[in-house]
Amino acid sequence: MYVALCKFVLKIRLAFYDVWKPQIETTTQFFESRGIPTRRLSVQEKGETELWNLTFSEPTVMKLVIRKLLPFSCKKRGDLLVALNYLEDRITAREAVEKLNGLVLEKRRSGYIRRFDVDLTRSVGSRPGKRPARTARDAHA
Repeated sequence: MYVALCKFVLKIRLAFYDVWKPQIETTTQFFESRGIPTRRLSVQEKGETELWNLTFSEPTVMKLVIRKLLPFSCKKRGDLLVALNYLEDRITAREAVEKLNGLVLEKRRSGYIRRFDVDLTRSVGSRPGKRPARTARDAHA
């Protein structure tokens, strides 16, 4: 799971990687057989090796993917629960980052400690008209 800190929201992306294309094709079939739309597989060149990947970034689809994966997950369960709770507006962006930082400190997630003080849920942070009002000083910056 990849998380990008944007101005008012977190952008979350789920990605599955493997050097053996049939493994990723099987993963794609798993999701499609459960009614989850997938994108075309993409490939990255890593020296002499091809790294195949399947990515999900649309929030509605990611929620479906997470719900299907949770019964089978162990190592990434914490990440998935944080993402689902954020996507379903049960926690704010700040709370999500704090939880992910906790997973990093527990060595259950790789990465680094991040700071993000946006205390908005995803749906509020995604709607320009619902964001906190800007001050006159902010408007001229």
